[in-house]
Amino acid sequence: MKLTKPPCYRAIEVDLQPSALTLAIALAAGAAAQSLAAQVRLPGIVLLLAAGAVLGPEVAGWVDPSALGGGLAHLVEFGVAVVLFQGGLNLDLERLRRQESAIWRLISAGALGTLAGAAVLVWFVLGWEWRTAVLFGSVVVVTGQTVVGPLLRGIGLHPRVRTLLEAEAVLLDPIGALLAAFVLQAVTVPAVGALASEAVAVAGSIAFGLLAGIVVGLALAGAVRFRVAVAAGYDNVVVLTAVILAFELCDLLVAQSGLTAAVVAGVVFGNSSPRVDPDLLGFTNPLTVALVGALVLLLAASVSWNDVRALGTGGFVVVAGLVLIVRPCGVLAATAGLGLAGRERAFLSWVAPRGLVAAVVASLTARTLDAEGGAEGGALQALVFLTVAGTVVLAGLSARPVAWALGLVGSGQEPAAPPPPGPPAVRGEAGPTELGPDEEIPAEAEAVWPELDRSEPGASDANPQAPDAQAPDAQAPEAHAPDAHAPDAHAPDAHAPDHAEPVDDPLGEDSAPGLRQTKSSYVPGSSSE
Repeated sequence: MKLTKPPCYRAIEVDLQPSALTLAIALAAGAAAQSLAAQVRLPGIVLLLAAGAVLGPEVAGWVDPSALGGGLAHLVEFGVAVVLFQGGLNLDLERLRRQESAIWRLISAGALGTLAGAAVLVWFVLGWEWRTAVLFGSVVVVTGQTVVGPLLRGIGLHPRVRTLLEAEAVLLDPIGALLAAFVLQAVTVPAVGALASEAVAVAGSIAFGLLAGIVVGLALAGAVRFRVAVAAGYDNVVVLTAVILAFELCDLLVAQSGLTAAVVAGVVFGNSSPRVDPDLLGFTNPLTVALVGALVLLLAASVSWNDVRALGTGGFVVVAGLVLIVRPCGVLAATAGLGLAGRERAFLSWVAPRGLVAAVVASLTARTLDAEGGAEGGALQALVFLTVAGTVVLAGLSARPVAWALGLVGSGQEPAAPPPPGPPAVRGEAGPTELGPDEEIPAEAEAVWPELDRSEPGASDANPQAPDAQAPDAQAPEAHAPDAHAPDAHAPDAHAPDHAEPVDDPLGEDSAPGLRQTKSSYVPGSSSE
């Protein structure tokens, strides 16, 4: 007797297996693409877009985003929530206050200038209708924080320029998404009453998101710091689930308020006093790799190659115009009279890669247009896909050499004068400060060089007039005395020069800022960048 599968089993197999396989392939291929991108020193999104195009239904057919159904929308929400929260974590309020005017002008006047310029460019080059052209302009006002952050960290950029680019990328994500939603409402339902109600709704979502983000950020900081229902080792899990839950609850209470709430919660949590231990935020890196990788790959797989080919050379002309005309004009208008140097404005104009949020908003906008019977949704998504790919590749390959050519690598300040001979010095915010006889070497220095001692041989020799407090104490514990049978590791080499060459920072770029050791003194503040 031949056994057959029951109908219910076959229904489950047909309905669920493609979605599960699609998600598994997207997660694995996304992680592999980003790992390979790190090895070849390319932005991860470049290989993610390529992998999505190759694995998608029009080429290999291994990844079919439509098989996920509504699950793709949930994956998008979770990924965007975590990415926005992580972006807020990386913003330092003190640095933002110092560049407050420039930041607000970039995310207001600069964004509106980009919207208008991109719309005119698309209308002129591709001949699109005004409503579709304005929609495209509203989508590309955002820059990709998932691209900008890693890109700038690998350059060692001037602090002011780095602050402006990072703040623009993080703060424009929720603003740009809300702006695109407002423009979509305006072009689909152009009635004055509908526009007024939509404007009120956008303002309400921003206000509610700000309030909710502050509450969530403070609650998370307090729970982690005082161990309120947070056991040791569960910090990452609690923060992760709370952020996603807060994002969904905010959107449930007030539509689209979760975008603002996620960013504000990240800023508040990351800047709470005293600062939260950065080690507690370790979940963001692997989580971002998994979620962003799968999400970008799925979005790229959903783009139709026929729509991309239909753009022709006009699509590349639009991308070139965005980089060479629209972005520079927007930056020049937004930063006029702010005292920025020409080289700083040039770099701000050159580096503006679009990323995950632009791709997500384009996908959602295209679906809305298609649902209403419009034929321009596919073309809009294809052009945004081309814009993301072009700007990311350009920024990834040229940002470092352009920064070097403009002289923006490093602190942007003149090299510090060599320290005077004498006791070790510690460089603080106001400059070097000598250690007194009763003061201790900073913890970060002790962690890097535990053998460093105030009574180090050579320090007193370098300065014969040094005070007696620098001499070894006769009553000091014998633990500090050199062992008669042990090699004198601290004794100066008889053949060594009086001033040894600096030792490279063993911790690399991510160590404490500019820590450096010499033979006779410890002088933080000399950066290898």
